[in-house]
Amino acid sequence: MKNLINAFIIEDEQPHAEIIKESMLIFSKNSLLIEFDVHLIKDYLYFYENLNTFSFLNTDVFIIDIHLHSTFTGIQVAQKIRALNTKATIIFITGDASKGIEIINNRIYPLSYIVKQSTSNLFFQEEIYSLLKKIEQNITTNEANSLTVYSGSTKRLFHFSEIYYIASVKSQKNKVEIKTQQQQIICKGKISELKRKLNAPYFYTELNSLIINFDHIQSYNQKEQTLTFSDQTELLLGAKMIQKFSHAFLSYVKRSSV
Repeated sequence: MKNLINAFIIEDEQPHAEIIKESMLIFSKNSLLIEFDVHLIKDYLYFYENLNTFSFLNTDVFIIDIHLHSTFTGIQVAQKIRALNTKATIIFITGDASKGIEIINNRIYPLSYIVKQSTSNLFFQEEIYSLLKKIEQNITTNEANSLTVYSGSTKRLFHFSEIYYIASVKSQKNKVEIKTQQQQIICKGKISELKRKLNAPYFYTELNSLIINFDHIQSYNQKEQTLTFSDQTELLLGAKMIQKFSHAFLSYVKRSSV
């Protein structure tokens, strides 16, 4: 099954938006590895003002026109996205190649730019296809450090570093809960099998029903038996579990500081 990639097109010229969408759908049909779930964003203001409420994945793709006919620019949209997710792919569409300096100064780090001024539709499509191929290659390369799971019939890809914890769902057989900064979803899987796949040194896998990413721990409280993660969410453990965790966490911190 292909990896499903969310793609958001923020382009105020409808013909260009439709060309991009069509190109992505054709690429999806021909690709053996990825499929784009394409979203045309028409209400820029709502999207911009409510970005904090959306759940974005590291694999998400944003294709943004720099010169939106609005009270804000595509650069401002991209800045807000970058503040929420440092790994999502951003591609800019522009009629002014000199805007690259401003983007660099704002530390947006886009994958690339498509200059649409005086380009034919064919050339525009070829540029899009080339970038989609690059995205496909990047995802394939990153799969070595990623976890692939299924949520319903949808294939999900999580980079190891974005996972906060994985917990067995007691009420559902062969189901796990995966928590990241952006989302919390139920997927098919067994903790015992996932432990063998998550081989990064920052994963703590010695608890029966739980996998914890040490790098996302902000603090823990043995008395209250809770973990606090970097996004301020908390996870309640039992007395024995918090004791085992505390010893392992302190050892990890000590090793990391050497």
